[in-house]
Amino acid sequence: MDQFDNIMLELLENQKWLVAVLAILVAPVLEEPIYRLHLDLKKSSIIWSLGLSLLLINNIWYPLVLFWIYLIYLLVKVDRGQTPNLKFVVYFSSAMFALIHMVNFTDFDYRNYFYLVPLLVAAQFIVGLVLSYIRLNHGMKWAVIFHAVYNAVLVIPAIYFYEP
Repeated sequence: MDQFDNIMLELLENQKWLVAVLAILVAPVLEEPIYRLHLDLKKSSIIWSLGLSLLLINNIWYPLVLFWIYLIYLLVKVDRGQTPNLKFVVYFSSAMFALIHMVNFTDFDYRNYFYLVPLLVAAQFIVGLVLSYIRLNHGMKWAVIFHAVYNAVLVIPAIYFYEP
């Protein structure tokens, strides 16, 4: 695992507090509407998720294109008056949330190490399921707050104890 550079380690060396701001404030406010707003299966929520997801365009675009296809599929089903399977929606959204976190790894060779992807993003998948539960049962605000606190618990000690 050491052979895969993590972009967060690079940022911790040069801009510790930028990591904190991005992880604790920006990521939850951006990621929650993208990956969880549409869980209410409302047409407007799906459109907002689709629109906001355009902000995630980067060099790892495969999961994002798959996510767009999924959101368009949901939009078509909801527009036709059909109710998509909520379990599918929650699991797929959580999987996409996990896969987009592969951007944390720089110079990752997908061709040779594709089998490691599930291990590298397993924590994000589980957190995605928890955040989906919170969003559906307690609202978007609480999902954003939980996401921010979760990231703070991980990032603040990393910033404080990090030694290059």
